[in-house]
Amino acid sequence: MLVAEHTPAMARVAYCVTNDLERSREAVQAAWIVAWRRVGALRDPARLRPWLMAVAANEARQLGRRERRRT
Repeated sequence: MLVAEHTPAMARVAYCVTNDLERSREAVQAAWIVAWRRVGALRDPARLRPWLMAVAANEARQLGRRERRRT
């Protein structure tokens, strides 16, 4: 349920960062992996959505950095 509910918004955030549909999809997948690993560190469950958006944005930025290093 969480994935279905939050993935579209995470994808929009990632797209705003990457300006590329395929990269934003990759970023969202990576963000979910990070989120599942770190969800225990979330102190306030009411802040889940903003936290997920931040994770998606960070992963999108990281993806961009990795790609720039390769070129």
